Amino acid sequence: MATFIKIGKRWRARVRKTEFPTLSETFDIKARAQEWTNRMEADMQARKFKDVRIIADKTMGDLINRYTEELTAKKPLGKNKDAVLKSLYRQFGHIKLPDLTVHEITTFVKNRLKNGAGGVTINIDLTYLKSVWKVANLPHPIGQLILLSTSRIKLAHNFCWQCCE
Repeated sequence: MATFIKIGKRWRARVRKTEFPTLSETFDIKARAQEWTNRMEADMQARKFKDVRIIADKTMGDLINRYTEELTAKKPLGKNKDAVLKSLYRQFGHIKLPDLTVHEITTFVKNRLKNGAGGVTINIDLTYLKSVWKVANLPHPIGQLILLSTSRIKLAHNFCWQCCE
């Protein structure tokens, strides 16, 4: 159920629903507050809602470990995939998920380019990063970038490459 409270010139919208955390947000216009509550309630109803707070204490290392465990339960990793996942763990493993930014990924691409990796190799790295995030099925703005299709990752890589020169 949504409630709206006027605070000065702004509106605070609050959504409360059984089995979900209470959400609140402040808006300049009541209409925007209503749009937001409608969207949140629809997501909750459709079971699409994901609480971002659940990622606050997790690191990329946790996701990579989980991904590795789930994959190796079915069959052992190949040498290449194992090496790439270890490299991703070294680069991103210490980063808390809310702190993962486009800058971190761009820095990774720049470093790989400086060390002589080609476009295909970097694309493979980004594809594995995409797979790790997809298996975790967690909400995060940067996750949307990571989950881009492979062709879009190539475009993003080419863009980063042009910006980094």
